[in-house]
Amino acid sequence: MMMSGRVHNMTARISNRRLSGLACAGLLAALAACTPEPPFIPDSSYRTGPSEMAFSLYFQQGSAQVRAGEAARIREILRDLGVRAGDDISVRIGVTGSETLDEGRLATAAAVVAGTPARVRIFGTDPSPLGTGTAHIAVVEVIRNGRIVVVCPTPAIDSWERDRLLVDPPVACANALNIANMAARPRDLVAPGSLRGSDGVTSAAAVVRYRTDAVKEPLPLDSIGD
Repeated sequence: MMMSGRVHNMTARISNRRLSGLACAGLLAALAACTPEPPFIPDSSYRTGPSEMAFSLYFQQGSAQVRAGEAARIREILRDLGVRAGDDISVRIGVTGSETLDEGRLATAAAVVAGTPARVRIFGTDPSPLGTGTAHIAVVEVIRNGRIVVVCPTPAIDSWERDRLLVDPPVACANALNIANMAARPRDLVAPGSLRGSDGVTSAAAVVRYRTDAVKEPLPLDSIGD
């Protein structure tokens, strides 16, 4: 009887261990299924303020020349807008497939919008900016970059790490706001200029001035434009 009782107790302990092992395995599987995955947080972006205007520039069909009176009309619009230094003028021209015609229209558009202190960008687009069959119509946009708006993504209400929802501004936007506040030329955030190599003569002259103790004094901060 005593031997039988020991065997019974041993069997019960083994069964309990098996049940405990199965329970632990099930609990681990449940926890793995409940582990939250970090959500996709979109990057912040930049856009200009509401001070922008777009209008059409009409070329003659099959020609690099604009319609009669068109150049005077565009210049009058630019004058009425009070285009100033720091503004951007962007001209989008539909590609026709003729290299000669396209290059001629680019040159004509540059001449039409010349004469202002704004930065001018002219480029061809395919398809045309107004759609198929409108390659003779270019789109001129005047953008005033005095105010840059940071577009912040809004986290979903059930986002990963709920405590981050209380941060103002949102986590994904803080870096973009810092960059906007530190940018020496805010317009580069929405319309960056092309980077060019430094001039060798200018760079060498700076080294000579440094070695001869003739370094130029930096401009005061209030004289540096946006």
